[in-house]
Parts: sequence; structure tokens; C-alpha cells
Amino acid sequence: MKKIAVYIPNLTVGGAERVAIILANHFSKMEDISVDFILMNKKGELISDVNKNVNIVDLSVKNEKKEFFGLLKLRSYIRNEKPDSLLCIMWPLTIVGVIAKLISFSQVNLVLSDHTTFSKTPWIKNKIKRLIFRLSINIFYPLANCRLNVSNNASRDLEELGWLKGKSIKTIYNPVELYQGEICKQKNIEKNVISVGSLKWAKNHELLIKSFKLVLLKDENVKLTIVGDGEMKEKLQSLAKSLEISDKIDFVGNKKGQELENIYLNADLLVLSSHYEGFSVVILEALNYGVAVVSVDCDNGPREILGNGAYGCLVPINDEKLLSENIIKQLNSNTDINFLRKRASDFSVNIIAEKYLNIL
Repeated sequence: MKKIAVYIPNLTVGGAERVAIILANHFSKMEDISVDFILMNKKGELISDVNKNVNIVDLSVKNEKKEFFGLLKLRSYIRNEKPDSLLCIMWPLTIVGVIAKLISFSQVNLVLSDHTTFSKTPWIKNKIKRLIFRLSINIFYPLANCRLNVSNNASRDLEELGWLKGKSIKTIYNPVELYQGEICKQKNIEKNVISVGSLKWAKNHELLIKSFKLVLLKDENVKLTIVGDGEMKEKLQSLAKSLEISDKIDFVGNKKGQELENIYLNADLLVLSSHYEGFSVVILEALNYGVAVVSVDCDNGPREILGNGAYGCLVPINDEKLLSENIIKQLNSNTDINFLRKRASDFSVNIIAEKYLNIL
């Protein structure tokens, strides 16, 4: 039996974490594969979503913000459990994976997977941090058996930053578990716009809220549901209050499972306002539930998922007026649910998992 190990910090709510669970659960259903989920710390709202056939290995690292604190424990795991393949998700955990393989003298098939556009992250502007990052990629990534990112542009971005040869980073898109039920959108007087994602700078909810104010000036029968939590929650709530639209915006916190599914099924439109993305799982989830999408044309992911605008509206970044106009336009347009769901099927877990199995 082939043993696949997946290494990730924890299972708090996030796109990479949800993808890791989808893949691990899918692999665990195969008769000839066993799956270990290696966590720096066994915590997070998504733990209950892990299939019972997946073995969770808790490294119990005291300070999970110090990724290298788990190095020796990961080495011990590799030596004792002897996985056939090790999938390490997100830098710098990827670097830990490379070093752990080296010092364990293991022949484990090591696959590194990143989920973001590093050149757009705020910390990369720090010259010292940027140099450390670039050197770590350049020195350690070539030692892995395979290197991945989740969109073509994000892959090229990582190659350039890490001074790697072209096509050193392969692209495998994120998967989605296809919704099998019937979808019938009810025509309500009050239209429902949703945003799904962590409340942090990268997601640029400020742009969304300011644009939503302009939407309400044209149409009062619209509400905004913001799904997610994070350090910017109070600031965003204060912004909504200062714009006098608090009664039209509902901050519902993190949701998962049936609760999140119901939010998508009752939504008329998903809006993505991010400064940058690696892929954007939420756009894919929206298409899966037949929800129309208006997204800023940020780096990277949205354009690739939406087929250059064929499956959703792409708007220039940081343009409040244009974003609001396209939200209104989309809310007043008919949505071809089956057309959107067919696009989501291109990213089905069956298709994407097979691509992973070809390298694991």
C-alpha cells in the first residue's frame, strides 16, 4: 500500500487548508493508498472535515509561527513511518520538508506546493526578508522531486523570485468537490451579494465596502454578507458604520460545511476584491453553486478560473466606481447556472487529484 503524507501547519479556515483536506479525503477513499495528515499543531475549525480514514499526526510544535521548530519531529516521522511521498504545503514549511528529507537520509518522493503570489505579499518589500526568501527558494527547491503552484502566473512569479529556470514550477489548479444537487435560485426582492475570505489586508474588503456604498445609492434592495474572520474585522465594521451602511452588511464569521453551502446556494453574486490571489478557491466554489462572479482582475488566479472573463466579470483593481457598476449590472442580469457549473467541473476533485497522483 502506498503511503502519502501531507504536511501543513494546522487546519484553521483557509483556502490551502480546504484544498489539502479535499485531496487527503479523496486519496483516503482509494484502496491502495493510506494518508497521514501531519500538523504542526492539531487545531483548527476544519479538523472535523477530515475523513476518518485519514490518520492525523500531531507534531505538537509549541510555537507554530516558528516553522523550523518542527524540523526534528518531521525528520523522526520520515524515519519511522517511511512515507512513499511527502506533500509539503506553503513556504517556509516547504523548506522544512526539504531539510527534513536531507537529514533523515530518506528517498521519500518530496513534492512542494505553494498557494500564493509571493511578489504581491507585503513582507516581500523588506530587502532582507526578500533576499532570504529568494535564496531559500533557489537553494532548496531544486532538491525536491517536484514543485507546484496553483496558477500559471503564480508559478512564473515564484520562478522569477527564486532565480529558478523556466518551468521549474508546475501548475496544478485547486480542486472542488462538485455539488450534486439541483439548484433553483429564487427571485427575491432583496438581492444577496457575498464575499468569502479571511478578513486581512490581502483580501481588500475596504474596496468592497466602499463600492457597496455606491451600489446602495443606486439600489437599496441589496445586502452584503461577509463570510470570514481576521485581524481587520473591527476596522471593516467601523468603515461600514462610518459610511452608514452597517444595517446592510452582515459579518457572519467563518463558516464551513452545510452552513457555507447554504450561503452559496442563497447568494445572487460573489464579489472578490483582493489585492492579490494565488488561485481563489472561493471563485471556484461560487461557480460550483451556480453563483455569478464579479472579481477584480488581480494577480493571480481569477483571470485563469474565469476564462479571461467568459465565466464572470473582471474589473480593474482598486476602482470603486467601476466595481460598483459591474455589481449592479450583474445583479440585473440573468445567470446561466448550468454554464457556470460546467466550468467548475473542469476543476473537479477527480480530475485534479489524478494530476497529483501522477507526481506523488
